[in-house]
Amino acid sequence: MSRDTKRQLFVTGTGTGVGKTWLTRGLAGALRAQGSAVTALKPIETGCDPDPLDAIALAEACERPELARWPGLHRARLPLSPWAATLRGDSPYEHEAVLSTTREILANAPAGVHLVEGAGGVLVPLDQDHDILDLVRALRIPVVVVAADILGTLSHTLTAVEACAHRGVAVRAVVMSGASVEDDAGSNRALLSRRLDVPVLAFTPRDDGDLARAAEPLLAPLQLTRTRPAP
Repeated sequence: MSRDTKRQLFVTGTGTGVGKTWLTRGLAGALRAQGSAVTALKPIETGCDPDPLDAIALAEACERPELARWPGLHRARLPLSPWAATLRGDSPYEHEAVLSTTREILANAPAGVHLVEGAGGVLVPLDQDHDILDLVRALRIPVVVVAADILGTLSHTLTAVEACAHRGVAVRAVVMSGASVEDDAGSNRALLSRRLDVPVLAFTPRDDGDLARAAEPLLAPLQLTRTRPAP
């Protein structure tokens, strides 16, 4: 019996609160509905007072609850960037420990799809020397950039994609959270599609229970669908 090849994607964004966790949960649910094994992991989370709620939600979405509190991942109480939280006396961010733990989890995860969600935007400072894109580059995982369909998103999104390109990080797509599937010529999504050479997709769940349905059309353009073995 053939097994899925390992498909990996890092879910980052233009900033905090743009829908990264909703998208990651949706992708996990849609993949599991198609029969794929999924590992959904958030290596870095702040604002854990006391629980890492995003990490717990991802772990529940892939039915691996142990991933939320795995030793070696970074959890901080203050709802700040990891570096800012550290400077205010919170749990210090340890880049090599987080990186090696994340690598170990992915290396030992079941074959299937591996989804890793970042914290905040692409250049969130983790400590004095590292940001989110340093973690992505070290993991060698392509990214999807999540952006909210709001005023100001054009500059935020183009900046995030350009930062990825400058660091040599592959961007598979931009996902506009809350964007209409049927956009007019002047919409954020339409304009970004004309400026970027990657797919600009819409993610429009109606509510928390609608995430998998809304994410299902994104699986193919994000290259997360199961590949058929060569005859």
